[in-house]
Amino acid sequence: MAEPHSLAFRVMRLNPPKFPDDRPYKFDLLNDMEAIPSVDPQSLPLQHPFANRVHTADDGFGPSAVLATPATFGTVYLGHTFRACVVLCNLDRTPVSSLSVTIEIQTEGGRALLHSNAAGSHLTLPAGEQHSILINHGIKEVGLHTLTCSAAFTDADGNRRQESQAFRFSAANPLIVRTKQRTVDDDILLEVVLESAVQHPFLLTRHAFLANAPYVAQEVSAPAGDGNSEPPLGPLSRSLAKHPLLCPNGGSYGLVFRLSVEPGAPRPGTAPRDPGSGNVPLGKLDLEWTGPMGETARLQTQTISRSAPGAGPAAPPSDLSLRICSLPPRLDQERAFLLGLEVHNAGRRPSGPLLVSWRGSATTGAVVASGQHSVPAPALAPGERHRVALRFLPLAAGQQLLAGCLLTDERTGAVLDTLQPREVFIHPGA
Repeated sequence: MAEPHSLAFRVMRLNPPKFPDDRPYKFDLLNDMEAIPSVDPQSLPLQHPFANRVHTADDGFGPSAVLATPATFGTVYLGHTFRACVVLCNLDRTPVSSLSVTIEIQTEGGRALLHSNAAGSHLTLPAGEQHSILINHGIKEVGLHTLTCSAAFTDADGNRRQESQAFRFSAANPLIVRTKQRTVDDDILLEVVLESAVQHPFLLTRHAFLANAPYVAQEVSAPAGDGNSEPPLGPLSRSLAKHPLLCPNGGSYGLVFRLSVEPGAPRPGTAPRDPGSGNVPLGKLDLEWTGPMGETARLQTQTISRSAPGAGPAAPPSDLSLRICSLPPRLDQERAFLLGLEVHNAGRRPSGPLLVSWRGSATTGAVVASGQHSVPAPALAPGERHRVALRFLPLAAGQQLLAGCLLTDERTGAVLDTLQPREVFIHPGA
């Protein structure tokens, strides 16, 4: 049986340059390295500590790890581009021919091919020589990544052989994204807080919210101050004002987006929903940033959904719709108010009789129903509308949640449409 051929892969990550974070050890040649043959150096008392004798770079020098080859891949972050140089070394005394190299990376989400010359011209690698390959891969998942390097070749005896090596590294999340939503009529205010999880500062060069239909996203900017009260900004200050700076290890920055229904689009209640939770997918946050040495990265978050408390599963598609048609402009604590609702039959067939009911609880909540929890609606002809009203009583002041309503068929109990909960502001009572 033939012995295995000595082919080995070496992988070196190509990192952007960075400032050294460790100070080199310095020593003074004249005083510290002077040879004294007649006296044991260890027996000499340390009368002048080294830190007090060497103060500047001209006084001494010493080794550091600035030009040393890194022993590991270092920290790899989501959104960055992993660049590496893969070197195939022929450590045997005989050459190899018909050499084909395949490099791929595997994660929990799948496998990506980074390099392969199996379908092209094959290589010949003499004894003691090496072959270098540059690879690039955008990191799109967190967690374990396995870089597999394989080489198929023909040895000096004419036998076809194969060698494989695996290199593993883990990708971390550079940002912690927190969101909060508030409903204002058919619009949604989306508050986003970005928190840095890296050990170096970076500039947020671009941010945008990619909204799903029927919404259109618009960033809500802070009101501009009086320019006469502040001194003129220099080039660096103007750049920092245009591109927010996130400090390392916990630095944060806030964004607010207003999601409005696109003109002519269907009402939000008809948007596609997650069948399991009933939440409406709003869109994704797209971010780009630049590191201290100019390295760029891009990250797109997972889909952010509208998750109103108590929303529940979405109603099946129906020609009947339920919406709010009137709400008092001011709501006071312990003063009842009427919520006007409109039922519309947009189909081509008569529907009904119907029932509009409140979905809240009479024992919990800051805004409860006062009186009937449901009101009937008559049968509606095609295109006909009918208005009903429910009475509510606010029990607590502040920003409170008004539970949603259901439109059901009075005979079968089938849910025809749902009205999502909304936030209302309750003024304190007199």
